[in-house]
Amino acid sequence: LEALQKKLEAREKEVAAALAKAEAELAKERTGRDGAEKALEEAKGLLEKMGQTEKELTAARDAMKELKGKLAAAEADAAAGQEAVNGLEKKLSESEAKAGGL
Repeated sequence: LEALQKKLEAREKEVAAALAKAEAELAKERTGRDGAEKALEEAKGLLEKMGQTEKELTAARDAMKELKGKLAAAEADAAAGQEAVNGLEKKLSESEAKAGGL
């Protein structure tokens, strides 16, 4: 009976050791999974930021195109205004020449 008792105690120790080892492995696995989940969340956050940055960049490009269009229109208006000024200066010179010839 005593020998069986010792065998039972030894078996209980083996089971306890195996259980402790399994619990340690499970804890390690949970820690690894938690780390992977955290990394995944960080990656998702970075992707969202990239998407937002891309939207902002697209909006900035669109604004630049609009400004370039406005600048081109302003340059065309300025060129037309300069032509009008040149034409008026020419007429003024012609008028002055006629008036001087009188």
